Amino acid sequence: MILFNVGFLIIALGWIPGLALKKASSINKAGMISTMAGCALVLISSIIGMSGVFVGQLYFFSWRMPFGQALFSMEPLSSFFLFIITLISGLAATYAPAYLRHYGDEPSRFKSHWFFYQILVASMMIVVVAQNAIFFMLAWELMSLSSFFLVEFRNEKAKVRQAGWMYLVFTHIGAAFLLAMFALLARNAGSFDFKAFRESAYSIPKPLSGLVFIFAVIGFGMKAGFFPAHIWLPEAHPSAPSHVSALMSAVMIKTAIYGILMTLAFLSPVSAWQGWLLLGIGLVSGVAGIGMAITRNDMKSLLAYSSVENIGIIAVGVGIGILGQASANGVLAFLGFGAAFFHVLNHSLFKSLLFFGSGAIQTAANTLNINEMGGLLKRMPFTGAAMLAGAAAICGFPPFNGFISEFLIYTSAFSARFETPMVRELYIVLVLGGLALIGALAAYAFTKLGGIGLLGEPRTKAAAQANEVVPAMYVPMIVLASLCLLIGIFPSTVIGFLEPMLSSLNLLPPAAVLDGMLNSLRGIQLSTSAFLAFILFLAIVRKFIARNKYIKVSETWGCGYDKPDAKMQYSSSSFAEPFVSLIAPLTRPKVVGELPALHFPKMKDFKVDVQDPVLDRVVVPAYGWTGKLFGKFSIIQHGNTHLYVLYIVLALLVALVWGLGL
Repeated sequence: MILFNVGFLIIALGWIPGLALKKASSINKAGMISTMAGCALVLISSIIGMSGVFVGQLYFFSWRMPFGQALFSMEPLSSFFLFIITLISGLAATYAPAYLRHYGDEPSRFKSHWFFYQILVASMMIVVVAQNAIFFMLAWELMSLSSFFLVEFRNEKAKVRQAGWMYLVFTHIGAAFLLAMFALLARNAGSFDFKAFRESAYSIPKPLSGLVFIFAVIGFGMKAGFFPAHIWLPEAHPSAPSHVSALMSAVMIKTAIYGILMTLAFLSPVSAWQGWLLLGIGLVSGVAGIGMAITRNDMKSLLAYSSVENIGIIAVGVGIGILGQASANGVLAFLGFGAAFFHVLNHSLFKSLLFFGSGAIQTAANTLNINEMGGLLKRMPFTGAAMLAGAAAICGFPPFNGFISEFLIYTSAFSARFETPMVRELYIVLVLGGLALIGALAAYAFTKLGGIGLLGEPRTKAAAQANEVVPAMYVPMIVLASLCLLIGIFPSTVIGFLEPMLSSLNLLPPAAVLDGMLNSLRGIQLSTSAFLAFILFLAIVRKFIARNKYIKVSETWGCGYDKPDAKMQYSSSSFAEPFVSLIAPLTRPKVVGELPALHFPKMKDFKVDVQDPVLDRVVVPAYGWTGKLFGKFSIIQHGNTHLYVLYIVLALLVALVWGLGL
């Protein structure tokens, strides 16, 4: 615990030395060093915690709070999420100084950036180790506020301010539900300590248990980005700096998954309807998220919608795990929760990699619009290769890590046992059909990102003049891409790494079943390793044969065109057009201009803008109605201090009457 305490203090107070510095480069370097040092210590502590060393041990900060103490623990589940937080936060801090040069040289801006960045990292750590509801909510609120100010990094832009406020509204609606949830649990347990919640889990009435679960799904779902509460993600991520987007998308939204898993321990035993609910939410979020990702031309907006998809896959895994527990099917519970944990880890790796890559392209080509890219793989080989690896991983292609977690979910379809054959068939159709559809759409979306953005010819002068970024930016991407590949090749090693945590949660199936599963994963490991070795062998042979031969390099054949240029390529919009046309009845895209009809047309402008239907048809109208409603209360604003004092007196009088029971 000493490592955790020291590392946490280094991060929480690491912004202080930067206050005395005057150069932006020195401020950024100080923030990077303190964050990396603190994360390294906490990372070691989390690995020890995942082994089960701290099971049953409870610690506290010397800080008195209302309704209890600031309790925390390093049990395996908390340590697993702590491991992800520190790993990605440290790599993001390494990436940040070189990336932040893109924003000029304003020392005050960078001082505030590192203050909020390190407070965000520290608050996320407290969220996953807290063992008291009040302590948890304080950290949760601090996490929300610090991330809000990071999103508002360039608040001179109206769009950035709008994105920040939308995020703040959604996260506080979620926090209100969480407060209500903890109040109900505390009323039943007689304490705000999580230990009391767990001890009273079996005595909680069924209706109350169901209400608490619904509040948890809504409250944590707002932060996770479950559909339809997802719209803050594609607004906030394009506005925030890329390393902040990586931290929020790859790590912060996972604290909501931790919250749902934590709540399940307060509601034992679980019910089947809870599993079906999360399974349904996950499938809808997955399909809706990746469907909207296909329509996006902004790279970071595409990645943000993809996070909705991946958080949906995690929710599917948790739902399957709950169904397994409710039906006393240990194998199904292991496959569901195991897939969820695996995908939490996998998504944190490849999504942070892709956001780092988008930031590198933004600095090199001065754009995030895929229509303005092209040919970047040749000009940015390290960034381009890492992003292609991340795209393959996020699509679930072997031999990368995304395949393993989806493989576990697919396998669950053959291990499910339900009360009737019809229910089992429904489950198989939903899981296999839903996940296959999500995977196909993901391949569509990331073929667009990789093929249009990285391959082909440059579409703008800036893209043609792009150069590879500095090692401080591409080395973290290479590290993440390597981890994605290693986990995909050695999945059984990762299962062994997670085994103590799964054992502490009573999720390990019988030894024979686990051995069979590990043998299947070893088979995947062997086949993917052999495939990679074969590809490497062919590359060596080709290089050996061609070593003394003249190789002519020419343009790729372009359907009879001698010298195809950038205008003859697919654009991001045209590549997505078949899918946009298919979903047009749902999204009602806004068309600006009209397509030319003649054989030799004059130059015209034509644009198809696909709006998020939830934002366009629900949130924006609701915002207008809410504004009008509260506008009616403006009559109480007189600017008269005496009247305001009267309002306070009347409110106190009502509270007194209420308290006396009159």
